[in-house]
Amino acid sequence: MDVARGLPRVGFVRLECPKALVDSKGILGRLRAKGYDISDSFDGAELVIVNTCGFIEPAVEESLGAIEEALAENGNVIVTVCLGTKAHDLRQRFPRLLAVTDPHVPDDVMQAVHHALPSVHEPFESLRPAGGIKLTSRHYAYIKIAEGCNHRCTFCIIHSLRGRLVSRPIADVLPETDALVSAGESPEIDGVVRLTNPGALPIDDWARVRITDSDSHDLTARVI
Repeated sequence: MDVARGLPRVGFVRLECPKALVDSKGILGRLRAKGYDISDSFDGAELVIVNTCGFIEPAVEESLGAIEEALAENGNVIVTVCLGTKAHDLRQRFPRLLAVTDPHVPDDVMQAVHHALPSVHEPFESLRPAGGIKLTSRHYAYIKIAEGCNHRCTFCIIHSLRGRLVSRPIADVLPETDALVSAGESPEIDGVVRLTNPGALPIDDWARVRITDSDSHDLTARVI
């Protein structure tokens, strides 16, 4: 508990690539809007969320180590994002976990937090900054416009961690982008395995945009 402000405190451990950073930003923004204090350590935290990475074996081992540490130091632990797709395996290894939530169902992590640690008040959602919680330097921010991948490359596990490709509607992406640009940031279209319709993005109106992780088949001359 944050005694000074009377808010329940959630520790947040981030082990992430830019794709998962966007997930962290969304979770942290919702926690703040719902009346939780956020800490990047276990000190004073009544619950800990571990945002895991499962892309390569060293990242998996680091995530498992972070879960073990959180359980030892705090005991009330929720695991989410990449390793959240391995709920059965995690629960067998760590039966004390409060919850393991799938990255495709962002509401689940909030429900798990509310169940274990109810918030003390409901502040207005509009009090959250238009650009959300900042996890990057001021001059840039990541935007996720799609999730998953339809390819089955043997060297990549994105399709098994994130499922088939699902694109966000352009009507959802543009307000988020406009808010970031208005705040003086340059959008980076990141964490996207396949940019399905780059021509629909109003990139001519943006001072700078960087597109990463896109399928080369989708890069038109205009986007390049």
